[in-house]
Amino acid sequence: MPTGYAIFLSLAISHLLLLGVWVVDAVSRGTIFTPTPLPSSLYSIYAYLVTSALFLWKYHDANLWKVQRQAQKLQEDGSVERTDQEKALADHIRRAMEEDKLYREANLTVAGLAEFVDSQEYLVRRAINNHMGFRNFSDFLNHYRIAETTSLLAETDRPVSAIGFDVGYSSLSSFYKAFKNRQTVTPKQYRLQRKVES
Repeated sequence: MPTGYAIFLSLAISHLLLLGVWVVDAVSRGTIFTPTPLPSSLYSIYAYLVTSALFLWKYHDANLWKVQRQAQKLQEDGSVERTDQEKALADHIRRAMEEDKLYREANLTVAGLAEFVDSQEYLVRRAINNHMGFRNFSDFLNHYRIAETTSLLAETDRPVSAIGFDVGYSSLSSFYKAFKNRQTVTPKQYRLQRKVES
């Protein structure tokens, strides 16, 4: 229900209540045709209700709606601007990984990536999670490392262990585990399958 109607309805109800009290008082005194005046406190209450309702109505029409609208618009503008900034940061991160091959650094952390793209850690995490589709930094990093691994396995005869270190893994166990999680086979099995297919 619009606020204007609600205020009008509350005024009408308070007016009817006042009339009801007046009639009940007159009937109880047996003077329905010559009612006695109501106590001044009831008139004061009625005047207070009417004044408050009119003030709220005027305040709503003059200020509240505008303030709410402005606050909502600022929030929407802020959300759009923040989303645009996050998308731009996600593009910068993507370039750092695809062009600069930053994932090859064995000890790469969120802090290191944030420093490279000249941003803050929480913003980098948000860009990775919200705009690049990764659950966490580890998932993000493994994506790029395993993508290059599959290319090197298919296109070169370089030893598997050397490839693991080349793409940024600091231990073979973490390399094999990450590869199998993404490809469901070991690097050697993957290479054999690709040779059979070609």
